Amino acid sequence: MKTNFTLFLIAAVALSGLMMMPSATAAHHDAKLDSPIKLSLGETAEIKSEQLDITLEDISDSRCPKSVTCIWEGEVTATFNITKGADKSSTIEIKTSETTSVEFDTYSLTLTNTEPYPEENMEIKKEQYVITLLVENLIKAPLDQFKSGVSLEDIVCMDSLILLQKYDTTPACVSFETAPKLVERGWTLVESTIDSFEECAAAGNPVMESFPRQCRTNNGQTFVEEIPTRMASPKVQCNNFGGTWLEEFNECEYISSEQCSELNGEYLECESACRHDPDAEVCTLQCVPVCSIK
Repeated sequence: MKTNFTLFLIAAVALSGLMMMPSATAAHHDAKLDSPIKLSLGETAEIKSEQLDITLEDISDSRCPKSVTCIWEGEVTATFNITKGADKSSTIEIKTSETTSVEFDTYSLTLTNTEPYPEENMEIKKEQYVITLLVENLIKAPLDQFKSGVSLEDIVCMDSLILLQKYDTTPACVSFETAPKLVERGWTLVESTIDSFEECAAAGNPVMESFPRQCRTNNGQTFVEEIPTRMASPKVQCNNFGGTWLEEFNECEYISSEQCSELNGEYLECESACRHDPDAEVCTLQCVPVCSIK
């Protein structure tokens, strides 16, 4: 009896250990741009060089089975969750009957293959599907753009990068933080055209501590720092939207409901023009869209 109890106790401990083990997580695959990427349901492809994660969230297949006559060829619908870094995320869908390629940020995603192909009287579970995806960056390297005939002024850099011309006359895209150091070291032959406050400051030009800040280049150009709308006062935002600000009542007239949402206000689509002066002798019979700021 004692032996049986001991065996039972060992089995119970082993079973509880298995139950406490963490469940297996979906597979993550290292992937590269311009190379085929294979994914099954729930799997994620990580393109580390781009801080890009692509997860196959769902898949459906209505393609006409082999050796079967159909009035429609059917389609594959694949749903992906895509994130870039910590601040960009989107859910996108590819329907092969409409297109095999979609765009996210500066990338193109193309669904090139879906296996297995359905056959008559064959049931395929979602977990059995394997899709092949090709991811390309729509913004090519600056040197590739230059060699293809794009002029220096028209070369495009990715977000947060600035264009400089190297000492050998070839273009390069570098970070705002790195640019001034390269200029000091003579790594650049000439600076590319400066088009913004950020580029002006990154090139080492003096910044005036006004509000908003201003940066002046050696040739006398002045660039004003753009202040995000959400940081401006309701009055400034109202004026920026082309509305009329009523200071006494904290209201902005003649803006859209979407613009009112950005002001965190209450949108009133049709208010009286005399709502603040009900005893007015003359009052136009018109609807005034109002955004009321609490």
